[in-house]
Amino acid sequence: MKPFQNIYFDKKNHRFSIFIDPSGALSFVYWHVLKKHGFRMLEADQFVQAELSPPNKAKIRRGLGFESLALMPAASFQATEFTIYRHQCFDQKDLLELTSKANHKAVFIECEFSEIELEGHVFKDSLAFLDCTFKQNFRLLHTKIYGDVWLPNCTFKQHFSLKESSILGDVHLESSNFTGTGGASFRGIHAQNVFLDLGVAGGQDLFWLNEMVIENTLSIGGSFQNEIQILGHQDADEECGVESTIGHIQIGVELYEFENANRTHISSPLRLNGFKTLGTIQIRNLKAERFECIDLSAELLSLHNVNVETDMVLQSNDVGHTPCVNSAGIQLTDCSIGRHLKIQDNQFSGALSLNGSAVSENTYLENNDYCQHSKLDIRRFTASRVLISPADFLTRYAPFRIFSPKEFSLLQHSNKEELGDQYCALKNWLADSGRMELEDMAYFHMRQCYQNKVAVRALFGGAFGWGVRLSNIGVSCGILILLFGAIFSVIDEKIMILKALSLSTQSFISSFFGKWDDYQPDGLLSNLVTLESVIGVILITVFVGAYIRKLLR
Repeated sequence: MKPFQNIYFDKKNHRFSIFIDPSGALSFVYWHVLKKHGFRMLEADQFVQAELSPPNKAKIRRGLGFESLALMPAASFQATEFTIYRHQCFDQKDLLELTSKANHKAVFIECEFSEIELEGHVFKDSLAFLDCTFKQNFRLLHTKIYGDVWLPNCTFKQHFSLKESSILGDVHLESSNFTGTGGASFRGIHAQNVFLDLGVAGGQDLFWLNEMVIENTLSIGGSFQNEIQILGHQDADEECGVESTIGHIQIGVELYEFENANRTHISSPLRLNGFKTLGTIQIRNLKAERFECIDLSAELLSLHNVNVETDMVLQSNDVGHTPCVNSAGIQLTDCSIGRHLKIQDNQFSGALSLNGSAVSENTYLENNDYCQHSKLDIRRFTASRVLISPADFLTRYAPFRIFSPKEFSLLQHSNKEELGDQYCALKNWLADSGRMELEDMAYFHMRQCYQNKVAVRALFGGAFGWGVRLSNIGVSCGILILLFGAIFSVIDEKIMILKALSLSTQSFISSFFGKWDDYQPDGLLSNLVTLESVIGVILITVFVGAYIRKLLR
């Protein structure tokens, strides 16, 4: 069992506590973890003893988890490694003096600070500001911090910056307020995690999260009035000197799935451009004016319940480095896009899912590359127009068949009805964009999917090609002529094979040339010739109809 002191509880939203152990190490504890052990909230300076849960390496977690948690008397908590300052006012000189004490941590709770403007400074321990107010600029530039930076529920009246600072631990900005006159810059920082979520209030200026190196997770959630940039290279005319990498990106992702603490609203564009993600990019419950995701590398790009007022652009991304049949490369599910969706020049493994999304105007699927096992899921996807190029995008790895056009092997489905619905949608979109040959292919497979009777599929699909595939009708005619020619040569031994084929051909087109032997009109051969003529008229009629249809189109 390990002892902790609860030094802070989020009174604004009741979402988290901050624990400190006897050595002065701070820990984040989410409300749901406390609730599991019967605590709705904890008062400041309450003491607990806990048995910690083992780390769960399979999930991205934040804070502590407990096997057991119980209150304990204050006398049992022996700590001399930290001092807590509450409800006081400090300036930069005070901060430097209080944080420079060897082996002793200063924790500021509900304090006020004047301007903090440091460059190139080294802090030997974590910085802890809980629910503090910074009346002027808060800038730690080119600073090195041997620990975490704690700024939850803080209010920044002017500019905030951690530009090019190196932080050996995490940056905690949960529920912080940036609605002052300045923006917020995280340009070039190095850290383990950056938590900018749980109801962050952004101001009128930009959020720069550019050229960052984040080992694990960047989490964003809240309301932002201006643009959020996550760029690998901010200034095109300058060398940044380092490759921007982020372990995972989470925007609007909840810590507890049955609440709405992390819904994100951005009144301006959200731009992700030119960096490498070692893991996944997950975006949930986001509303933005415009969304751009350009020139990224990631294992998974997942967008769910994203509402974009104008355009969404996914361009030149490399998603899913390991080809896998069941992997999901790009997921765009249950999203709403007010104007255009552009998915262009991407390379992905796994699936490209548009399931349940809606686009008001055009969708562009252009010049995307994928592996043989990749899939496209357009179930319940709606758009005014869908423009697809190149022409073989849907059929690239499909095998050749005589009585069937190439299947759209890229389509993902769990049953024939779902597949038929996707072919139906594609048929309409392809016709609207002038891809008539692909439209005929989609129509053929749509009818095959919707028809459950094998005999009907064989006759109308195989023999007649559903009236759109001339090669099926032509091959059926040739097979019929050969079949009846063979039958004629067997019935009458005097008819040689070439003569039998000639008779079968003329019977098929109901037009006879030359002199034939006399046969009884009710004989077997006469009946077979009549039967072939009837079938031939039907097939020729279907062939002519299908051909005229193609000419008119």
